[in-house]
Amino acid sequence: QKASVRFRNDDTNLSGEVRELEIFVEHSAKALSLSVKTPSITLKKLDASARVTMVALESEMILEKNSFQVASLKIHKGDSIIMGTGLVEGQIKNLKFTRKQAKARVLVELEDAQVWTKEFFPNLEIPALKGIVDINFLAKQNESSAPEVEAEVHTKNLKIANFGIGQVESKVAYNNENLRLIDFQIRNPFGNISLVSPEITLKDNYDFSATVEASDVELGRL
Repeated sequence: QKASVRFRNDDTNLSGEVRELEIFVEHSAKALSLSVKTPSITLKKLDASARVTMVALESEMILEKNSFQVASLKIHKGDSIIMGTGLVEGQIKNLKFTRKQAKARVLVELEDAQVWTKEFFPNLEIPALKGIVDINFLAKQNESSAPEVEAEVHTKNLKIANFGIGQVESKVAYNNENLRLIDFQIRNPFGNISLVSPEITLKDNYDFSATVEASDVELGRL
């Protein structure tokens, strides 16, 4: 059976409504499973008329004695989508974890995202944005190690204000206070730009080093 839920929180200045909510709970001797699905979540600022609606939220979670898993998470509106999974292991009751991992993909249609943002934050100044941003990332950490993050970023037909950037491809890795741009390339009709072996150190002093390679670049047309 489907239900609708309305909520309000004065501390966050938000109210909202979840429509056609479906919740399925399954309990066994070893695990508790929870599935949640709704086609519409509407958020509203209490002091404004603006609303933001996220369409089609789906999630499945599994709780066991020594682990909590987000087996699937999917949120989408129009052509933009967020998908992910997550896992923590350890003493769940005491919030002492020996392993944490999250994996996600974020695909954003920038023109649509700008419209939603302006609806909710009308006074926010944002340059005109066009194109698609596609991000895949993996974050993980074991009890005895520092967090590690790997990400790939791709854009298509990216344009900021009147500046056409084109296609960006980048691979990023973070570990032990070092942020490494494993690969960074910009491609558009006016030339290609690459950073070779770039590395950023995030310590007391921020250090950055890289070699720039450019081919067939027409600077006056960028």
